[in-house]
Parts: sequence; C-alpha cells; structure tokens
Amino acid sequence: MPWAIPLIAVSLTYIFGRLQSHASHKKQQCQLRYDSFYVPFVSRLYAGYMWERPFSSNDVQARSVFFDLIVKNVQFLGHRSQALLPEVYKSFLDMLEYDEGNPGYLGAPEIYDSTMNRFTKAMLEEGSLMSRKLRLPNLCKPFEVLGYLSQEQHKT
Repeated sequence: MPWAIPLIAVSLTYIFGRLQSHASHKKQQCQLRYDSFYVPFVSRLYAGYMWERPFSSNDVQARSVFFDLIVKNVQFLGHRSQALLPEVYKSFLDMLEYDEGNPGYLGAPEIYDSTMNRFTKAMLEEGSLMSRKLRLPNLCKPFEVLGYLSQEQHKT
C-alpha cells in the first residue's frame, strides 16, 4: 500500500486547508461587522458625549444619524441588539410624534432613552466580544470606565 501515505497526506492537507479557510472567512466577516457598524456607532457615541446625557436630548437630525446607522447595518447586529430593533424603530417613530407636539406621546422620551440604552448596552457588549476575537483594542471599554452603563440616567 505505497499509495496510502500520499492519499492520507493529500486528504489531511485538504482538510486543514478548508479549516483554515473557514476560520479566515469568519474573521473577515467579524472584521467587516466591527468596521461597518460597531466602530461608527461608538464614534457617534463619543461625538455626542452620550455617556453624559440621554438620547432623547438630541435633536431629530442627531437621533436620525443613530437610527440610520442601525437600520442600514441591520445585517451586522448581534442577536441581542437585533432583538431590540422593533423597539428601537417604534420608539424612534414615537419621538417624531412627540417632536410634533402630539399629546399622546408625552412619555416617548423616557421610552426612547430606555430602549436606546438597552440597545447601546447590547451593542457595546457585542462589540467588546468582537474586539477580543479580532485582537483589537476594545473601543467599548471606555464607556464602562466612564460609567455609561451604570449611571442612574442610563438605567436599563
């Protein structure tokens, strides 16, 4: 059976090559998710000084920036943040009604803040996991240090 050794070598090379290709593909997809959604979202959190004030304090244009980023990148959301998407959508629409002075939406800012804080917390946790997988600095860690996730105004 002199043919068995080359056959085993070729088979093992093929199997290890496929495993390496699969791992490389998963890492590329994780990097794409991280770069396309998590980095821009965290950047906007920093730009808006969002650890100091509620989301509802933003004007409609600033709220729309967050909303557009979320909706246009829904394919990159993790399970927890994706599960909150219907609430994010509804609370965003309710804030538009509130901005128009509709008296039926007086509680919209509190609901919007609660929803966006839960979404942001889920997103920050997902982003932290991805940064570890990618061996990148954790962009989300400073929000823990700043107390974003533990401040009274940002209770979830």
